[in-house]
Amino acid sequence: MRKGFTLIELLVVVAIIGILAAVGVVAYNGYTASAKKKAVESNVTTIYKYAMAEILKCSTGQNLTASPNSSRHITSCSTGGAGNLSSNTWALYFIDVFSNKIQNPYNTSSNGLLNSGPTRNPGEIVMVGWDRCVTSDPCFLIRGAYDDSGTKRDLADKQVPVRF
Repeated sequence: MRKGFTLIELLVVVAIIGILAAVGVVAYNGYTASAKKKAVESNVTTIYKYAMAEILKCSTGQNLTASPNSSRHITSCSTGGAGNLSSNTWALYFIDVFSNKIQNPYNTSSNGLLNSGPTRNPGEIVMVGWDRCVTSDPCFLIRGAYDDSGTKRDLADKQVPVRF
């Protein structure tokens, strides 16, 4: 009596391993795509909540100096003039604040923060002054993009009112 496996038995095992690997790769790609989209959503939400809190803080007279670039600091909160700043000045301030705090999940060599135009690539977040806001004019707009099976899609816009 011989000990060992027949060629058919080995081929069946290899086929089963191949099928399991194929299913695993497809599932893994789905999980990573979903995680990247959630990361972009989280980045947009974090920026939005922080911006709303900082603008509220400014409206109480506290200057905003979280930006690493002192030329972007908003120091007119204490004098009451910050409510008259352009919405794009606010957008630039928050881009500077988050420039080293978030990362583009689709391109880790870039934070993906932009100040103009529409999003061009997945993972990018555009913050730009806007004068057609639903809640109050002016505001600045926050728009993020993600990859949906090879197609760039935009998340719903978030509007941050800057007049107080």
